[in-house]
Amino acid sequence: MVVAMNGRGLRWKSLFDPESVAVIGASNTPGKIGMILFSTIVAGGFKGNVYPVNPNAESVLGFKAYASIRQVPEDVELVVITVPAKHVVWSVRECAEKGVDWCVVITAGFKEAGGEGERMQEELVRICDESGIGLVGPNCMGVYSASSNLHALMNPLFPRKGVVSIISQSGTIGMMLMDSLSQRGSGVARFVSSGNEAQVKLADYLEFFAHDPETKVVVAFVEGVRDGRKFMEAARKVTREKPFICLKGGRTEAGTKAARSHTASIAGSLQVFKAAARQTGIILASDCEELTDLAVAFSLSPLPEGQKVGIVTGGGGWGVLTADACEEQGLEVAKLPQSVIEKISSRAPHYWSHGNPVDLVASMNRELYAWCYDILLEEGGVDVLIVENMAYDVSGGVKRIVGSEESAEAFMDVLRRSIVEDVAGVMKKHCKPVLVVAREEKLLRMMAEAGVPAFTSPMRAAKCIARMVEYQTFKRGDGGAICLRGDGAGLEAGNGMVGVDVISPEKAAEFFRGAYTAIDGVWFMSVEEKYGLDRAAELDARVWSVFAKILAKRIMRDFNIKGDGLDTLVRTIALRWRMEGWRFEVPVCMNDEAVMVVRTCPWLEALRKAGREHVVPMMCGEICDVVYRNWAETVNPKITLERTSRMGYGAPFCDFKYTIKKE
Repeated sequence: MVVAMNGRGLRWKSLFDPESVAVIGASNTPGKIGMILFSTIVAGGFKGNVYPVNPNAESVLGFKAYASIRQVPEDVELVVITVPAKHVVWSVRECAEKGVDWCVVITAGFKEAGGEGERMQEELVRICDESGIGLVGPNCMGVYSASSNLHALMNPLFPRKGVVSIISQSGTIGMMLMDSLSQRGSGVARFVSSGNEAQVKLADYLEFFAHDPETKVVVAFVEGVRDGRKFMEAARKVTREKPFICLKGGRTEAGTKAARSHTASIAGSLQVFKAAARQTGIILASDCEELTDLAVAFSLSPLPEGQKVGIVTGGGGWGVLTADACEEQGLEVAKLPQSVIEKISSRAPHYWSHGNPVDLVASMNRELYAWCYDILLEEGGVDVLIVENMAYDVSGGVKRIVGSEESAEAFMDVLRRSIVEDVAGVMKKHCKPVLVVAREEKLLRMMAEAGVPAFTSPMRAAKCIARMVEYQTFKRGDGGAICLRGDGAGLEAGNGMVGVDVISPEKAAEFFRGAYTAIDGVWFMSVEEKYGLDRAAELDARVWSVFAKILAKRIMRDFNIKGDGLDTLVRTIALRWRMEGWRFEVPVCMNDEAVMVVRTCPWLEALRKAGREHVVPMMCGEICDVVYRNWAETVNPKITLERTSRMGYGAPFCDFKYTIKKE
């Protein structure tokens, strides 16, 4: 597949399924990155030709070495570069002369280091753009592709083959995800550590994975988005076809600073990123554990047709916790038909729970459990099944009873295999999601080997089901979006003005004449001079609590805006900001949530120019909150305001998150 970028095409086959790979900096010295990476490619069984490039060696690990990439006699599609930063530009220039398709630059010390490193990165991009080379990195940990057995990785990792493709702006987190997915029975199709993304960006990888037949689930760790519009367009292409699960880094001030020094990323507003995710169907994870859980669930299970959950357990407490977890995640614990209850009663102990959760009260009859799974999926009206098995390890107790470790382990293995076969069997028969909750480590490993999604707590399983239901709803087009803007403008810093309505200068002047006679700030300074800032601020807040309502009503009347939803609120505020010259974005407006982000506030600029810096925090905090909370209540008393970022407190933007209270 070829994807256009900057007027040329990226030859993706040469990155993930190359016929030849060269490593510039390949080495025989143990511990060197060039030695580890080259030996990992060889040990991984790469299907094509491998060429070490090292002017100081005749051979590397038994392979003939070449002094430069230009001396390799055959064409080379992919080159991995591990030499020090000062030699990278020269190496890439030689790759351009050779006609290489892709360069993966492992080396760090570029834009993330600042100064000369930033200049060298710019030169790398210039060379690659002019020669048509695709550039991964710099400052990355490599690429992996199951289809070609390509393990061009900085660490010797050999993941299980699967259907999940990973893009990670952190190499170590990406490697951890590959390892975790392999241990959980899922596996990896492709992996790219994107590093600084000097040339090829997150959105470019997404666009490829959207159409890649080897990829069924896309997973990403994102520190920052460099082109919000392109990211959202690419994300939509992915989510129309397959799940896209994302963990966002740089969610706090400390994380944002760390992202900038790590991969030179601008983290952007978390509120805006969440809003963009909701609009485009991205499934957000809160941490690495949840990211792995979601990837396992989506890759090993079909999507549920609905949100009705069946629960089968051998312990009542686990049934209670699982039912709680499901309801807390917005799922429905299905009510079993009377016919199903009667069928189960005909075979289960008379003291079973007679409902859902189906509690078989510590029964050791494995056939009964398997039969119940089948009945619930066939006749119970459930869309997904959670089964609880072996919540604790009893192997030590069994050994003590039978007196032989070998006999005890043999007994336990028979039990474990029976559980795994039962679950795998009903999954295959019914093509519905079946998630296991277990704690016994060997059972979890056997579940992974059989490709059964297993979790260590009911809540972890319930969260995955809820996200699967939400994604299924999104794919069907039932999300209920009423977007005013959805172009990703708020995802990256420094972008242009995004508005809602266009207002003529004449209309704005007419509105100002009728509405702004009392807002000149003179009275505030007079009160401050006589009674102090605190008293002036108190009076100002009281004035604005009324004046905000007047402004909102005037705008709705004068511009004929009707309704009490978030779209109405956003339009009215945006009109005011347009007239006053604010620079802002409205990245998304949904039925129950809207986010507005301000980059430039003329009020703060005026205060600073007038030398009234001491007033800025109060104006941006207390007064601004009063204004826009009362404004929202004027449109609809059920609308609430949440703010997490204020320019007056030193943040790079102000955010306004509006939600409608649920009944």
